Amino acid sequence: MESAILGAIGPVFGDYYSTLTILSKCLNQNGIIIIDDGYIENDSDYAHPLMQKKEIILQQIKDSGMQFIDEVIIKEGEIKDSDDYIFENLKKRCNKLIEKHPAKSKLFENYIKKQEEENDVLETKVVCSAMLIRKR
Repeated sequence: MESAILGAIGPVFGDYYSTLTILSKCLNQNGIIIIDDGYIENDSDYAHPLMQKKEIILQQIKDSGMQFIDEVIIKEGEIKDSDDYIFENLKKRCNKLIEKHPAKSKLFENYIKKQEEENDVLETKVVCSAMLIRKR
């Protein structure tokens, strides 16, 4: 396999070390992995159960035998515009489902609230990045 893309799914096999170690076995010699995800700035006091500081991710990349090549950081305004568009459609759909299934309204309301919280994290607390990683 020439490449793998982890599109905003996080380190699916535990942490980035485990994930990259497993995926590197599937890549050919020139294979690359693109990780589209978020991380916490090294100097931030913010903590999140599913996101790591950049220095930890970089160390796990190195420890896995992979090499960090480059990254594209998604600008804050671009994230907000995208989040707003997706969230408005999600909210409309949830409200229609609440009308159709009023007994389950709390479920949909909680989902909307959780998405609002996630958007806040993506827009204000973490760096959204697409990282390019290759075999050493």
